Amino acid sequence: MVSPAISGWEDSAEITEYEQMEESLSSLPERIALNYNFWIKRERNEKSINLTTKDLMYNMLFDNLSIDTSEIEEVELIDNSLKRIENIRQPILIINGAQDVSDFIAIGKRLLSKIPNAKLKVIPEAAHLPNLENSTIFIQYLLSFLNQSK
Repeated sequence: MVSPAISGWEDSAEITEYEQMEESLSSLPERIALNYNFWIKRERNEKSINLTTKDLMYNMLFDNLSIDTSEIEEVELIDNSLKRIENIRQPILIINGAQDVSDFIAIGKRLLSKIPNAKLKVIPEAAHLPNLENSTIFIQYLLSFLNQSK
């Protein structure tokens, strides 16, 4: 699970403010900049962010935010997964970026405390997409977990 979200989680003021701001913006460049700054840049110096990750993120945001979603309805399959996570018995690897939004760091810790066979790894100097921001460490964590799970 990479920077996992979970149904039943009550969003922080930070997430609520971000969502309100995103809804208020009409121009695509403004929305892309907001999303990039919120999910990737965070409080970090721009020079510390991998240029390939930045380009990939801008392209993904452009593609995703260009789609007309006015007729798409979001559906939650499980109303409140938080109430059911203790039932998970499989080994689970949770990976967060150290600079991620506080909600996702807290969700990772909650999952770790509630799932008996969970492991949590944190990638330093990464935000919400640690698998893209530092794929070398991500792959090391993943391979180590998979080898232990055999």
